[in-house]
Amino acid sequence: MKLLIVDDEIELVSGLIRFLGRFGHNCATALDLNGAIDHITHDASDLVITNYRLPDGDGLDVIRTVQQKLPRTPVILMTGYHESFLEEASEGFGRRDTNCHIEQAIGFILVGMATIKS
Repeated sequence: MKLLIVDDEIELVSGLIRFLGRFGHNCATALDLNGAIDHITHDASDLVITNYRLPDGDGLDVIRTVQQKLPRTPVILMTGYHESFLEEASEGFGRRDTNCHIEQAIGFILVGMATIKS
């Protein structure tokens, strides 16, 4: 599976790449919104994992781009902060259960990071 990870935290991205690589996934990365848009425009991914807070935009901008360019590609939006407005903001994106996806992504990352360190 081809994945795109969008996050400016290099250690987190490196950990995700190592963890997901163990399961045979090929991971591309973008450190900001512009890099994500460039990747999404030129190379299809099977799944996009994006942080909400990016240096030049936010994860909702990533979702908009994915919906325009790769409408069948799922997106996991993650954040380390409680963003109370995310549930309301995500209504327009056809989300199913934003809080569940965010919490599962954070849990997945924490388990993955713990696995890598041991």
